[in-house]
Amino acid sequence: MQRSFDELGTPLREVTFCVLDLETTGGTAADGGITEIGAVRVRGGEQLGTFRTFVNPGHR
Repeated sequence: MQRSFDELGTPLREVTFCVLDLETTGGTAADGGITEIGAVRVRGGEQLGTFRTFVNPGHR
């Protein structure tokens, strides 16, 4: 079982993490595709950096 931040003894405000966002064409996993990927690096409620790129869902 995964431990919580409280059990780890590390306050969340002291943890650096990345929030990911995927945008898709919709539909099912077999029919749809990813069109955009975004990410935000966060620590202590502050944004440290961002990343954003468009993806061609028809490219194989």
